[in-house]
Amino acid sequence: MGRQECPCIVADAPDMIAAQEILQSQQYPAGYGLGCKAHDDGLERRSASQTYVDASCNLPKDQRPYFCGAAWCYVDADKCPEDKKRCEAAGGVLGSDLSPYCRTVAHSASTYVNMPMPFSYSYATCGFQDKYNDNFLSLAIAGRHIKAKAAPAAAATSDIWVYAAELVGIEQKPERRAIWKGLEGIVLDVTESLMNNPDPPLNITVDPSWASPESRAEYPKSSFTACCLDVIVGKTDVCMGDFWITPQRLSMGVDFMYPYDTDKMMLIAPDGTEPPTIWALMGKPFQVQ
Repeated sequence: MGRQECPCIVADAPDMIAAQEILQSQQYPAGYGLGCKAHDDGLERRSASQTYVDASCNLPKDQRPYFCGAAWCYVDADKCPEDKKRCEAAGGVLGSDLSPYCRTVAHSASTYVNMPMPFSYSYATCGFQDKYNDNFLSLAIAGRHIKAKAAPAAAATSDIWVYAAELVGIEQKPERRAIWKGLEGIVLDVTESLMNNPDPPLNITVDPSWASPESRAEYPKSSFTACCLDVIVGKTDVCMGDFWITPQRLSMGVDFMYPYDTDKMMLIAPDGTEPPTIWALMGKPFQVQ
């Protein structure tokens, strides 16, 4: 079962026979990880060291995490990775469907269960998104130092995305001021919550000067678009502020976070007819309909 380019491992594979014995010794049910199935649904999952039990998949169904009801299986580690030589030997090219070695699907190393041999699992081969292991999303930035530019707003309100702490009477702690240079706001709070997700966590240096003079000269009408250019040319890694996602900025090739808010805009324009004269308006009450 599963897709041919990353099939589920078969029950009589030597590694799987050994794995089933280990799984059952750790109180996992027989057949755990075999074939596309929601193996974790209603199950108390144990860590490899047996010191931690995750009972989240045993909660009432409307409270269980998404991954509990998602199908997955342990996969054949020999067939999942792309193999150019084997692919071409079968007459294919990477990306074609002529051989299981020509393509792959997302799969991850299994670390939760204590296995003496390397084991991988895949939700994708069973047609589901892997929301159990989101670590791959943070691997690109784990332990890195991120340069960021921030746009402090001039208004003294606390419901804006980035603002100067002193404008609303906030006295920052020294350690927070060292990171955010006297800035506060929703964007910074979100960024700070994301900083500790990767392992190791990322570090960040904030430049409150905003867009560079060179980029402002290129885009004099918008310092926000100018900061996008700073990202493109490598002067900063990220710009933090209440950005509009415009066609121009998208065409520059920058990436945006998911929108946190939307602005409704209306365009009012004349309909092309001549406005009535004062005499016409005064005469309307006397017109016969």
